[in-house]
Amino acid sequence: EQQYLTDCRNTIIQNTKQLYSDILAVDKKYGCFEKVYEPCTNFVYIKTADYQKIYEFMLENSIAVRKFNGYLRITAGTAEENAQFIAVLEKFFQ
Repeated sequence: EQQYLTDCRNTIIQNTKQLYSDILAVDKKYGCFEKVYEPCTNFVYIKTADYQKIYEFMLENSIAVRKFNGYLRITAGTAEENAQFIAVLEKFFQ
C-alpha cells in the first residue's frame, strides 16, 4: 500500500499548508496573533493572548483545539474541517 500511504501523506501536507496560509490570512485581516509558527508537522501553533477565549469559543462551536499557556495548537484535518475551523475563527474576531 505504498502509493496509498504516499497519497495520504501528501494530502496531510497539503491540508496543513493550506490551514497555515488561511490562519495567516486571518491574522493579516484582524492582527490577532502574536506569532503563527510555520508547521513542520500536521498542526499549526499560534501564540496569542486570547488563547483561552478562542479555545472556549471553538469548543462552543464543536471544534476541538489544544491550548497551552499562551498558545493554541490546531491540528490539520480534511479540507472541509479546516474551512470550518477558519469560518469559526473569523466569526470569533467579527
